[in-house]
Amino acid sequence: MTTTSTDPRIAEEMAWERRRDRKSKKQKNSTARDSFLEDSTGFVDRQALSASLNAFMAGAGIGEFGGPGPAPGAAPMPAPMAFAANNTNRWVPIGPSVVRQGQADGRPRVSGRVRDLAVSPDGLRAYAGTAKGGVWYTGDGGATWEPLGGWANEPRRIGGNISAFASGCLLVSFGANAAADFVMVGTGEIGAFQRATGQAPARGMGILVAQGPASAALNATPWETTTGIGFLEGVSVVRMVRVPGSPVGADTDQVIAATSGGLFRGTRSMVGANLAFTWTPLQFPPAPAAPPARGVAISFSDPTDLCYVGNRLFICFRHTGVAFSDDNGNSFAWVTMNLLPPPAVPAASRLLGRMSMAVNDDNNQLYVLGEVDTNPFVNNAPLVAHVWQIANPAAIAPAVPIANPLNNVPTTANLWPGQRDYDQAIVVTTRTTAAGPPPVRTDRVYIAGSLIWLANWNASIWAFDVNGNNLIPSPGVSDQPAGTTHGASALGLIGNAIHPDVHSLRKATNPDGSSQIWVGCDGGVFVSLLNGQSNTFAAKNVGLASIESVFCANHPTSSHFAMLGCQDNGRQVRVGSTVWEMKTTMQGDGGGVVFHPVQSHYVMGQFTRANWACDPSSRYVQPCNVVANDAESAASGFYSGIASIRRAAGNLGRIALGTNRVWITDNLGTRDPNTWRVLPTTAAGVFVQARDPRPGGRGPSTAANLAFGVPGSGLGPIVTVKWADERTLLALFNQGVVRYQESAANPGRWTSTTLLSPAMVAPAAPLVVPQATFYTDIEPVPGTSDFYLTGTGQTSQWTPAIPASPPNAAVAAVPPAAAQDTCYYFDSAAGGFRLTGLGQVLPPVPPFLNSPIDPAYSVVIDPANVNTVYVGTASAVWRTNKVAGNAHNPWQSFVNGLPESTVQDLTVWTDPTGAAGSPRLLRAALQSRGVWEVNLATAEPIRTYLRVHARDDRRMFPTPMQNPRRRPAAPAEPFFASPDICIRPEAPVTNPPSFRGANLWNGNLRYQLWTFQTAFRWIYPSVIPDGQWSDQFGDLIERHRRLLALPAAGSRRVDAALWTSVMGSAQDENGAPGVYRAPWQNAAVPSLPGSEIDLMETVVPRRNINNVWQAYRERSTVDVLLHHRDTRPVAANGAFVVLLWRSDASQNTLLATDCTNLVPFARSLTGGAPQPPPAGWNVPLAADGAPLHKLPVPLAARMPRAVSINIDFSAVPTGHRVLLVALAGSTADPFSADPDGTLDQVENLVRYWPHAATRLISVWRRPGIQLFP
Repeated sequence: MTTTSTDPRIAEEMAWERRRDRKSKKQKNSTARDSFLEDSTGFVDRQALSASLNAFMAGAGIGEFGGPGPAPGAAPMPAPMAFAANNTNRWVPIGPSVVRQGQADGRPRVSGRVRDLAVSPDGLRAYAGTAKGGVWYTGDGGATWEPLGGWANEPRRIGGNISAFASGCLLVSFGANAAADFVMVGTGEIGAFQRATGQAPARGMGILVAQGPASAALNATPWETTTGIGFLEGVSVVRMVRVPGSPVGADTDQVIAATSGGLFRGTRSMVGANLAFTWTPLQFPPAPAAPPARGVAISFSDPTDLCYVGNRLFICFRHTGVAFSDDNGNSFAWVTMNLLPPPAVPAASRLLGRMSMAVNDDNNQLYVLGEVDTNPFVNNAPLVAHVWQIANPAAIAPAVPIANPLNNVPTTANLWPGQRDYDQAIVVTTRTTAAGPPPVRTDRVYIAGSLIWLANWNASIWAFDVNGNNLIPSPGVSDQPAGTTHGASALGLIGNAIHPDVHSLRKATNPDGSSQIWVGCDGGVFVSLLNGQSNTFAAKNVGLASIESVFCANHPTSSHFAMLGCQDNGRQVRVGSTVWEMKTTMQGDGGGVVFHPVQSHYVMGQFTRANWACDPSSRYVQPCNVVANDAESAASGFYSGIASIRRAAGNLGRIALGTNRVWITDNLGTRDPNTWRVLPTTAAGVFVQARDPRPGGRGPSTAANLAFGVPGSGLGPIVTVKWADERTLLALFNQGVVRYQESAANPGRWTSTTLLSPAMVAPAAPLVVPQATFYTDIEPVPGTSDFYLTGTGQTSQWTPAIPASPPNAAVAAVPPAAAQDTCYYFDSAAGGFRLTGLGQVLPPVPPFLNSPIDPAYSVVIDPANVNTVYVGTASAVWRTNKVAGNAHNPWQSFVNGLPESTVQDLTVWTDPTGAAGSPRLLRAALQSRGVWEVNLATAEPIRTYLRVHARDDRRMFPTPMQNPRRRPAAPAEPFFASPDICIRPEAPVTNPPSFRGANLWNGNLRYQLWTFQTAFRWIYPSVIPDGQWSDQFGDLIERHRRLLALPAAGSRRVDAALWTSVMGSAQDENGAPGVYRAPWQNAAVPSLPGSEIDLMETVVPRRNINNVWQAYRERSTVDVLLHHRDTRPVAANGAFVVLLWRSDASQNTLLATDCTNLVPFARSLTGGAPQPPPAGWNVPLAADGAPLHKLPVPLAARMPRAVSINIDFSAVPTGHRVLLVALAGSTADPFSADPDGTLDQVENLVRYWPHAATRLISVWRRPGIQLFP
């Protein structure tokens, strides 16, 4: 069966999507998820939004975030989104800066999608282009990351769903240091197009260019003003290459770009007073023979990859083949593409979809990755992945380069099941395998796709050596040595412990000539320093805050604890200041999330569609037990919201969620199991009993049951639900709104009223019928029957341009038509909707006559002032007040310190007790920039602080001590076990620790295992010393035992022989024993301060008895983690810690110590008359002889960092307790907070003063060899 269309490209997309739709959930439902994101974002004209927002703020006399505007005649602001100018309504990030327990074997640390990587030759510097969060930089081999131009707004124009923060590709010419790097960013992700059921990735707005952007100020706009947007607006730039011999960044520099709109050449010259690239389109080559080409018009075959081999340019064209040019794209010829022989690949087979390529290290062989359709005219025909080798890339006419297929390529099902055009990457290294003469050089090909199931979903990454026409598993890297279990899980596979969905593979070279392999995927960045050897990849995601948020929920009583549903990164909870954790039972995708309003240790989260999970799950039943081809699940939105409300009586909660109908439960956590009911659709004023239409096994029931509660009028799936009160629920459908009300006299009986539908009759002015291609959020006005409704602000979709394909002329793009507004107010008394004016708040940008479309995605009302409403859009958060007559004041931007990003969700947390001084927190979930919050209750001061416990945000005093992750009646947290104070043995040691006699296996004896791991990681850098035994760790143990030829070499255990060998051979960069070295440091970054997740995971105590850590009586290191609340970071050496300690035989005596004099002592260190250390306290001094231990790197809100202080406990008697008290401050906050109470005891000190934290430890003699004789 063939698929026809007037636009072959659209027809092919539709056919491919039908195939993708048939994938199982475990193959990620990528098309449906992307469809949701497309529906959630709609048309986003970000260029016009940016320019118009500048004009709006300038016209209103508003400077950066509330400050005065620029003086007349001053240069225009580089960007309205920048660091905060003051503390009023100042936004700060709360993460995720990294997510622990991610999805893959070993539960690695993850972040959001990384589309491309550029890595320096030595692997120390790298740039990561994220999906929608811009470009990030690391100067320490991926240990930490910083955003580039993260608060910038690039000039944009009307033209589509475009964003400067949507990264398509990177081209970096590395200099001697970061300031010398010449960086080019092609914006727009591959596969982006504007269609209701199409791909979600955003288009680009040109090519960003900068010299040394990583050396610019964090709040600067580092990019050149010229981006080529006149040609490149609305397209995706998928690859760039520099013309050989071009002077990088100088006059006459030339770059070729492959885009979704064709090929472009950029030539650098003086434009006005500055050097800039001018971009011009290149002609398409003539159509090749079909087969093997697919046979569609060449204009629908956008280029997908580029590379030079010598001076010859090679280009991959989608489902068409590989062309080459000897004049930098002025003319082309085609490479001969051979396919695998029948019967695997019949003679009529054709190329299909995207292709990628890479050249070897010797620059003399080219490899191409792609796929072949064995019957292009039949759906579901077998697809065969191919790797081609072009062994003669320099062939001279009349000869042409020939691409021959290699054997033993992984199957399509194992490489990229249904996701070839989304997940694809290739890189090639070359090494000498025989000395010769002549030396034998062997190419190693690394290819990647989407996912493969082992013990979890892992990345489908493979490594093969090229041997003639065959791909063979790379020896020592991806092979399975006979008689062993430590090799690859499948021949060639190396993707274990890496998040699925790979977009980029890059290489670097170690000092010894071996290779580093870098991976960019939907889980961020992973790196192997050992040639990509299986089980040697480590996550490199600390600080890479690129998670794609969907829904956010606040804990009912904790100002700290929150939950997040994320695209392709599951459902997460906040477990630190900026560290979040993926819940074990909630991996995969993540949609709506909610806390039970009473039994708050119960959380619910959506996987996709009608699949909802709960944790804990022992007393939970899903509303739908989704089965294959489940009609209700198929009719549901891929993601949708969920809502809970506390009932007035009975200490109960009520939860509602939506599929294509509304489900509620009243007894989650109170009945085993809980029960569900569907709310009915009724005639006006008629009350009908809610009931369960999927009884028993929760599977699909009769047609009548499946139709129960599904409204007519073509409303589509539910987008979200919101409670107006415990008996009134608003349900927002894709194309309408329904209100449900329960009878107070007859509980359980409900009536429904449709308030908005496609067939609504236009009312009399000034009331209107809302317009949108789809609606995005709804918010009831407390105490009324009114509500706010947000939408995309458009009435049609964007139609892309079609480039010229002689003799056919180019077809111009058609932008969408604007709706009347993006936020509407439903006035129940008037019986209809009113405009609020948000859609017209941005002034037109000349030469355009209309306001740019700024889709609204989220809306929330301030519960302390129900006349104040906040709306999140593609450009910002906006605020207005409702006034008399249900009119609205002019909208004002509400963006003090908030980076530009789509505001996907808005929530407000309030203290249910109403305690004086408690915060009121507005939270914004941003696409690819995490969650940000602002305190609406007061202007918060800049604060550098320590925490009493992990869920302490230092906003309420005395610090609340309940752990919100536990049931409400659980015992309180101890005040003397701060997670911000950790202790470990000092390094380097004189004598490595001795083996204690018991073999280590499967995680027994955690402290001993951690000790071994701190040394073993200097041999295998991927090892995370956390005291946990994983399958990957066991593989490395077996591998190393065999390398050493130890007795019982095949056993997966640490015995005395292995312990002794590793302790002796594992040395740091100075040749000292690596054991106990700070677990986050390595030879590349030997003085790196620890991060929050480092202290959380990689400092393990000897034991923890009743919240008292045990340590040894020896020289030790205390790590103190500092936090900072402000958008503006503290400069290096500007944050500091004072550490005090004392010991006693009695724990109670220590905890009763009067701490009144600690505050004036600390303050005396930052100014005023000096004071001696308080009596009875020991104060270790820094290298300069002062008590202030300074943090050598900047301290930012998004990245808490640790100061390490050495202390000698050898004189403390065995069994005694040691009280550690840390005091933290900074030049921005020099211990400035006033204590909220009397500090006569340790508990009062830490609970009433945000600068203080404490940990109680006990000390014991180390058995066996002493580390420091």
